[in-house]
Amino acid sequence: MRTETTKLKFTKEFKVVISVFLDKYGAHVMPFSLAVLFSFLSPAFASLKNLENLLRQSSFIGILSLGLSFVVMCGGIDLSISGVFALSSTLCALWQHHGIYLGYVDNLSFLFPPYLIFLICTLIGSGIGLLQSLVITKANVPDFIVTLGTMITLRSLAFSSTGGQTVFGVSEETKFLGSGSIWGVPFPVFAWFLLIVLAHIVLKNTSFGYELAATGQSREAAKICGRKIR
Repeated sequence: MRTETTKLKFTKEFKVVISVFLDKYGAHVMPFSLAVLFSFLSPAFASLKNLENLLRQSSFIGILSLGLSFVVMCGGIDLSISGVFALSSTLCALWQHHGIYLGYVDNLSFLFPPYLIFLICTLIGSGIGLLQSLVITKANVPDFIVTLGTMITLRSLAFSSTGGQTVFGVSEETKFLGSGSIWGVPFPVFAWFLLIVLAHIVLKNTSFGYELAATGQSREAAKICGRKIR
């Protein structure tokens, strides 16, 4: 009887330990476990070339998710991120085919110099985010409604700006952003990890980061502590 009770107690404790471990480290364990599994199923999966391609493709989503994490931390939601990405990237390519065919051409026609195009597209994305935040905080419109409407509008604008055509051929500077390398590391991956470090510093070592976390955990408690929350 004592042995069965001991086994039952051990089983319950073991389940609790596993549950706590998965809650804390599950997000890290699962990708690693899948990578090991796929490596056994296909040796080519663990090749350096394939890992480089996976990191390069993941970096774009990773960079977008870093910005979105700030919104989620303060208890908000942003559905417009795909629309902002679609419009800004479409304009970046479209302005390199100003007044000419949108397919492959021998000489591109720039509306602005390439680096100025990058800056303008970045400012457009930032401006859209700022405008949405003003509507949400000043007009008290739910963020779900604002960002959903913005997403639909921006994706429609991205589609209509090219007449539904795919834009082929961009400048070498633009190609570098997506497929270039620095010291053998794909540039998107390099930028991704650099932004991860910057985001970590902001969230863990600045009052702004603590205010975001406090607001997301309890808006009322943050107000009581003197934080200005709308």
